[in-house]
Amino acid sequence: MVRSSCGHSTSYANSSSCTASTPTSCRRWIDGRARRCSAGSAAAPSDAGFDCHSMEVIMAAVLNMPESVVSPIPMQDNALALRHATMARAMHAQLARSRYNVRRKRTPLAELKALIRSQGLLQNLVGFWQIVDGVPTGRIEIVAGERRMDSIGELIAEGELPSDYEIIVLIVSEQEAIGISLAENMGREPMHPADVFDAMFALASAGRDADELALAFGTDTAAVRRWLRLARVAPTLLDLYRKDQANYEQMAALAVSEDQDAQVRAWEGLPPHERSAWRLNNLLTVGEINVRTDRVARFVGIAALEQAGAVIRKDLFSEQGDGYLTDAALLEDLAVARLERLAQRVRREGHAWVAVVLRADHAFVAGYGRAPLRDIEPDDAQKAQLAAIDAERERVLATTSDPLTDKQHAARERQLRSLRERRQAIERALVVPEEAFHAVAGALVTIDSDGRPVIHRHLIRPQDKVPAQPAKAQRGERPAHPERLVRHLTAHRTMALAATVLQQPHVALALAVQALWRNLYGRGSGVAKIQMVPFACPSDVAEGPAARTMAAREQGFNPQTLPTGLPLAWFASLTQELLLEMLALAVARSIDAVQSGEGAHAGFDEVANEVGLDMRQWWQPTADGYFAYLTKARLVELVSTTVSKEAAVPLEGTTKEVAAQLAQQVFAGTGWLPALLRSREEAAVHEVSDVGEAEESADEM
Repeated sequence: MVRSSCGHSTSYANSSSCTASTPTSCRRWIDGRARRCSAGSAAAPSDAGFDCHSMEVIMAAVLNMPESVVSPIPMQDNALALRHATMARAMHAQLARSRYNVRRKRTPLAELKALIRSQGLLQNLVGFWQIVDGVPTGRIEIVAGERRMDSIGELIAEGELPSDYEIIVLIVSEQEAIGISLAENMGREPMHPADVFDAMFALASAGRDADELALAFGTDTAAVRRWLRLARVAPTLLDLYRKDQANYEQMAALAVSEDQDAQVRAWEGLPPHERSAWRLNNLLTVGEINVRTDRVARFVGIAALEQAGAVIRKDLFSEQGDGYLTDAALLEDLAVARLERLAQRVRREGHAWVAVVLRADHAFVAGYGRAPLRDIEPDDAQKAQLAAIDAERERVLATTSDPLTDKQHAARERQLRSLRERRQAIERALVVPEEAFHAVAGALVTIDSDGRPVIHRHLIRPQDKVPAQPAKAQRGERPAHPERLVRHLTAHRTMALAATVLQQPHVALALAVQALWRNLYGRGSGVAKIQMVPFACPSDVAEGPAARTMAAREQGFNPQTLPTGLPLAWFASLTQELLLEMLALAVARSIDAVQSGEGAHAGFDEVANEVGLDMRQWWQPTADGYFAYLTKARLVELVSTTVSKEAAVPLEGTTKEVAAQLAQQVFAGTGWLPALLRSREEAAVHEVSDVGEAEESADEM
């Protein structure tokens, strides 16, 4: 917008509409500026905001005359050097995008809008007067500062800025547009992040809080809090970051503590090659409990801890929500109180003892003996409950045959899960220790690695004397599965575990290190034979999905393509990611959990629980692969006790082969697994983590 000395405003965008009705004083003002240009001034006065050639164009537009009518004004030799000093003031409506702008990629404007909203336009735009078909349009094409122009436009549209917000534009020639646009976009050097940290800290020290700073600079409050925390890293360490002798991850790990002396001790206490973010974080959080990874803290929950008055120091740099707690006593008190409520329910089951242990890992539980069990017949009340549950399950399945919406499917799954849990609770009550072990068999109430309560039943404490078994028990009853089937099932189990480990290279690495250290300290290598002796997969298992997964991965490491002798230099040249994949394959191939008897396999249970093995993904009970190995009497008993007595009736009057086929149909899609294929962790009945809900359903169970 040009404002004359008479106060008449003329918008460039509308200048072509001005006619002889323009006030005489305004015409005199324009004529005066033209005479001053022709007298030798290289540029128009600063209040006009444009050079003499622009004046010529505007005169023609304002007076509604073609440009050719106005006498050409020769430019002096110094015009080229001085024209970049020409500045114009315009409104957003008078600006236009230019085809000469070299920046093509659109980027988000939120941060820039916030800066302009809070600080104003700190840097002028660059553009040239737009001429179309030889006719001036009165608009300015922007060749540098298009993001600023778009941000101002959005702020005006949102009501954050007035429509006549004044924008300063440096006027250049059209011929220079591309070079200037390229120069502005290339001649930039971003601030070092450490300088951002210090600047934010200076603003915060002046009294501006994180929310205010986030609003002013178009970012989120969490980012500002992280910058302020990083600004408090020891200055000597922050200088290393500025000099690129340390990285951001290391600074974030150091910032977990506000003790700068401790930060320096942690840094200097490690050799350079060991200063990983993980090591630094561990050194600075010794004696503290990570509420995300600690099983007891996950069981109690952050909300319950904070409600009880615990102070949790949040890790601002953790994407997973890490936080650190120092009050271990409070944590244990809360966890024991919750587990005790669950233990009261378990005591009503009639165990000889029930103990609450917060941190019982596999090694701890393995130190307990297990009482031999026997099945008992359900009483009339239990039979009625089982029949009612089965009838309800059939009703739910029968009434949901039509295609279901996601919401209906979820509701049906909740109903079926509730029915399944009620049935399992009754079935669990029908399995009791042998008579001689009633006085010593008890239960352990603890927390698993995921922070969920778990109950281990029918355990014998190490200090309890195991009673002598009667002769019949010493001889042992006939096992549920013949040895051939046990070997077949555990071979499937081995391949499934190997395929699962293969998909988790980090666990494979941990398993290899565990095996090495157990060898080092004479404790054996467990389930992974660190000598890397490949497991010989039986032919009747080789066609299973787990074996096929293993074979497919091995094809990527065809021995024919490997260098002769497998020299160390070749391995050293590989990336860490590829080495981990190769390690995972080697460790997976070494796993051997095949057994002849049906006893527990502690090594298998430990690894299966760590990788979350679910045999249902790798094995299904079929007539040929499972049921054909069982006697007909065992088939009938299995269907009767696992599904229902009614479902077992058709098996009774058939041959064993037909009974095996019928059993396959009955169990199809149920997800049932024989106990031999369940990990020890899975066999232990998981209770819901919300003890309150569990207590409300106690009567049903």
